[in-house]
Amino acid sequence: MVDIRVRNQDSNVVTQSNNVNAIDLPDNVASNVSLNVAPEDVASYARQGDDLIVQLANGETITIADFFLQPGGETNRLYLGEDEPLFRANVIGGAILGHGSGGVVLSRAA
Repeated sequence: MVDIRVRNQDSNVVTQSNNVNAIDLPDNVASNVSLNVAPEDVASYARQGDDLIVQLANGETITIADFFLQPGGETNRLYLGEDEPLFRANVIGGAILGHGSGGVVLSRAA
C-alpha cells in the first residue's frame, strides 16, 4: 500500500490521507494528489474511463478514481515523491506524458 494524500487545489488543505491502493477523488473541486513513491518506481500509467491507474515497478497497482474528471473546469494533478520537493507527473488531456524534471513543494511545515 502507498501513502496517498489529496489536497484541495484552492485551499491546499489535505482532504484525504490514506495508506491504500485506491482512492476516490471528490467530484466538486480539483485536487492535488501525491503518492509517496519515487518517480523511478512507477512502471506505467493508464487511463481507464475517468480513473488513473498507476502501476509500480514492484507490481503494486494504485487506482485514483475520477482523476480525469474536471471539476469546475480545473484539472486534477498528480505528484510523486518520498520527500519534498515532489515531482509533478505530466498528465495532459487524459494522456500521461511522464514526469516533470523539477521538483515542486506543495506545502512546507511552518
